[in-house]
Amino acid sequence: IHFEKEDEPVLFPTEPYEMPGGCEDPRIVKISDTYYLTYTAYDGRVARLCLASSIDLYSWTKHGPLFPEMGWTKAGVIVPQKINGKYYMYFGEHGIWLASSTDLLNWNLVQEDHVLPRRPGKFDEIITETGPTPHITQDGILLVYNAAEKTDMGIIYRTGYAYFSKSDPQKLLYRSTEPFFYPKELSEKTGQVANVVFVEGLTFFKDKWFMYYGMADSHIGVAVSQ
Repeated sequence: IHFEKEDEPVLFPTEPYEMPGGCEDPRIVKISDTYYLTYTAYDGRVARLCLASSIDLYSWTKHGPLFPEMGWTKAGVIVPQKINGKYYMYFGEHGIWLASSTDLLNWNLVQEDHVLPRRPGKFDEIITETGPTPHITQDGILLVYNAAEKTDMGIIYRTGYAYFSKSDPQKLLYRSTEPFFYPKELSEKTGQVANVVFVEGLTFFKDKWFMYYGMADSHIGVAVSQ
């Protein structure tokens, strides 16, 4: 698996709410002929979930913070098709919220409570954060999410999944009781932040699933599954 790295980033800090911390944690979805990129802007004090759009993946139009009234917000993933006339987005890190939109640019909370909260004593007791763009399957809306818990070895980041109803995106149908992906390689166990796998990309390509993830906050990896 080979990639060529571009010489320059396609998205970089230009706005006050992105400085000096930068732009990070991108998630991307294509709807019709437009790519929508959610990302975290960090001004050194507050992280804000922001949105940008593009038709060619190189030139991006920034649409600003999505939930300025909420303060600290991160990790938005947009369901790639309308449900009952609306678009939906799961977002959040200390519990996951649900928002809806009619135009993909203006978003409103669907409910005040988390649709996927943290669970005390489980692998997602500290962090429950959205992962890649959701996939609509015959069993429901598949949401892969990042999770963390405190163990005798310290905090460990692992990966779980949940299914939500295709007709009601706030209705949780099933949630994994154990993580299906966790740090095993040396480059996942040691690095800037130890014991981290953090998934943000998932795509079906040439009859295989490719899951792209951060390794100990130091490298980018890919896991492949049939």
